[in-house]
Amino acid sequence: MLSGAANYAFQAAFSPDGRTLAYGTAGNTVLLWDVSDARHPVMLGRPLTAYENYVFAVVFSADGRTLATAGADSTVVLWDLHDRTHPRALARRLRGPTNYIYSLAYGPGDVLAAAAGDGTIWLWDTSTPSRPSMLATLGGSEEALYIDVAGTRRPLLVTAGAGREARLWNLDPAEVAGRICATAGTPVTEAEWRRHLGSEPFDPPC
Repeated sequence: MLSGAANYAFQAAFSPDGRTLAYGTAGNTVLLWDVSDARHPVMLGRPLTAYENYVFAVVFSADGRTLATAGADSTVVLWDLHDRTHPRALARRLRGPTNYIYSLAYGPGDVLAAAAGDGTIWLWDTSTPSRPSMLATLGGSEEALYIDVAGTRRPLLVTAGAGREARLWNLDPAEVAGRICATAGTPVTEAEWRRHLGSEPFDPPC
């Protein structure tokens, strides 16, 4: 049994290599454990204390070098884990959600997804963790509290929550664009392009 949390422990996650376990707590901290020997787990360094409220969600990047954490303060913190015993919080927090963040998931290309309590899903490009950038916000589900992302062959995001439904979201831009173009009607002609966009190079979206 792992002790050390001063209050409730929330979502837990293993690193991709299975050597590190992380979980957030109601004590506003994140704990890291070396579980290389499951019979003798060892806490890694001091609890992480970048929050002033509950930490509900933790997730490791695919390469295990970054940990994302989020919770009741509606922001995401990225941690550099090159030294597991001394994780370093990256300077730029991910902001945007206006409600608690209950769940995080990494997808292909280091896309990080966060599910907020108001049903919105926020997507960031974290391929350069020190310079993350906002990609999109998804809506349409009032109770999307928990999420996961499928693998690289066909990136799908699933959302679920307190309601009676789970939703699938396609994260492949090319496939999504193809479906939009297939239902958008007659493609724009070069003459229409010139009429509305003047000298801009002809580059129709469909």
